[in-house]
Formats: sequence, C-alpha cells, structure tokens
Amino acid sequence: MPSQDVSIKGEGTSDFVEVAVDVDTSEVSLSSKSNIYGWEEDSEVWLKLLCDDNGRLITSAFTRPADTIDIGENYQATVGKITALTSAYTIPDTKEWRLQKFGGGGFTSQGKVSIYFDGTLIRSIYVNRDSFEVSIDEAYAGDGIKQITIELDNDANGNFEMFGYFTGFEQ
Repeated sequence: MPSQDVSIKGEGTSDFVEVAVDVDTSEVSLSSKSNIYGWEEDSEVWLKLLCDDNGRLITSAFTRPADTIDIGENYQATVGKITALTSAYTIPDTKEWRLQKFGGGGFTSQGKVSIYFDGTLIRSIYVNRDSFEVSIDEAYAGDGIKQITIELDNDANGNFEMFGYFTGFEQ
C-alpha cells in the first residue's frame, strides 16, 4: 500500500511546529491509532506525536511568552429550562488577554456554550451531552471595563449542569 504524507501547520502569532506525518495505511489499525510517529528534518530520529485517546493528533502547541501571567476561568452552573446564564470577567486597564483555548459542555441535549468580548461573539460550541475544546489564539485589549463573557444556554426542557471555560495569558 502507498504511504500518505500529511503536513500540519498552525497559523497566528503563537509558536507552532510544522509536522510532516508519513502513515503507511497498510499498518494502521485500531490498536495502533495512538502510535503515530513523525520525522524531524534536522534529526535522524522518529518522534512519537502527541495524540488523544481517539488517535487524533494534538496539533496546537501554544506557548506562553516570558513576562506574562496565565489566565483562565471556569464557569459551571445548573441552567434552567430555556434559559441562558452568563459570567463576565473584566480585562484590566492597559492589559491584553490572549485567549488560547475555549471549551465547554453539559448534560443537556440542546445546549450552547458561547464566549464574547465586549458583547461581540467570539465562538460558540453546541453541546449534546458532551464537551468540546477549540483553539482561539486571539488577543483582546482591556480598558478596565471591557469583558470576556461566558454564556451557558440551555434550550432543552429541564435543568441541566453546563460549563464553559477559557485559558490563555495576560500581557
């Protein structure tokens, strides 16, 4: 069977690593899905690539620059029938928050977790008794009034536990 080359490259201002993956499709099986190796050009060594439990490559290699502070907030609540709850976090004056990851989930079958900057939608995740995480890698400037808001929205009949979170750094 022929091999398949795949290139993965991130875009944005964070540090990313370009990885070329050579997968021999004749040797891929369910038992080896988390054993994926990559070749580093400047080396003569095969490196095992980081994978999740389902064999998907973990490709974002966000790093926090020196002289910055980690930030992160988690909002968890029981959200009532056809209700949205919010929690807001103010970005300090003269500071910038670079959000790197946003995630959320819930037990509801008709839920949505959203994140906003100063009232403008950044991203939404639709949940159906599961959870997701996405990369954002965007910077938001603070003035002591502007906020990052997490919204938990339950459109199902019933009260359900939901959560949302973000991580990143302040500079």
